[in-house]
Amino acid sequence: MKKSVILFISILALIFASCKSTPKAEETTEETVQEEVTETTPEAVQEEVPAEPSVDKSIASVNQAKLDKLEKARKKAIDAKAAEYLPEPFAEAEKTYNDRKDYVSEHFETESFADEIDALTVRYEAIAEAAEAAAKKKRIEELGLAQYSKADYQKGEKAWDKLVNQYESNASGNDLLSSAKEVNGAYSKVLTAGLKSIAAKARTGAINAKKKADSVYAGVSEKAIYKTCSDKIVKADSALVTGDPEGAYKGYKDAEASFMTLYESVSKKREAAQSKIEEAKKAVQNAENYAAEADEIAPLTEAVDGIEEENATLLEEDVYKKPEDSVIDVDSTEVGKAAAEIEAAE
Repeated sequence: MKKSVILFISILALIFASCKSTPKAEETTEETVQEEVTETTPEAVQEEVPAEPSVDKSIASVNQAKLDKLEKARKKAIDAKAAEYLPEPFAEAEKTYNDRKDYVSEHFETESFADEIDALTVRYEAIAEAAEAAAKKKRIEELGLAQYSKADYQKGEKAWDKLVNQYESNASGNDLLSSAKEVNGAYSKVLTAGLKSIAAKARTGAINAKKKADSVYAGVSEKAIYKTCSDKIVKADSALVTGDPEGAYKGYKDAEASFMTLYESVSKKREAAQSKIEEAKKAVQNAENYAAEADEIAPLTEAVDGIEEENATLLEEDVYKKPEDSVIDVDSTEVGKAAAEIEAAE
């Protein structure tokens, strides 16, 4: 309403000014003035107010797509334990991410951050690749696997040195990413070849431990535990055949330890039982000797309560009926056969 009044006064001023300078303006009637005023309605004035700047949806859309990719790269770096293996590069990337986060958020719909987000994304991707490589390198050294693929190991070592030099000389993110992928790929080959080899050897250890358990009929005296141990070998066989040598290695080592524990436990129980049998036999022998001496002194002419016949069995020995039926043959399945072939090849 206030704007309408001001506009109305402005129009009157113009009219009066025209009257002084232009004679024809005197012919302007009160009706004409009224028409001018009538046309300038509050609605018309509102339409003339400049609208707020419109949001460029294309900018917001591109920024969001770029940001989604950045978040995936950052998560991959975090999952690869970059903070542990590459603390300095990761901290630098995190600082850039956090320092710009608020500004980007405030101007997300009006300003393009495509190039900036792309550059940070590449940095996180390079860090993730390098962190994975560092973890594999550590594993290779812990298990002594370099010998199983020496060429790839040397390639990885050279690529790692190159990566370190590039980082120290502030190389571009794309160059760092390229070198990091090269390192990660080389160490992956070494790790896979080495783990496959030691997994095959670990299977031999697990099978030998199982044979020890079979030798004391563990499948009869501890049927449930024996099956659990056998299942560990079956699961490890599956991992070996399907390309998970590290899972197979861990599974075989676990199976070996479990079978050895079972073997020792059953062996101790059998030794204790055998000891009692020997004691009983000794007691019988002593009784027989005493009876023989007594017979010489005062022979018995009829049966006496409490005295057993000469050939009576006082304690049954620990004898199993077909103990081989309790043995689980882990090599009988298709997976078992395939795993056994890999084992034999090593």
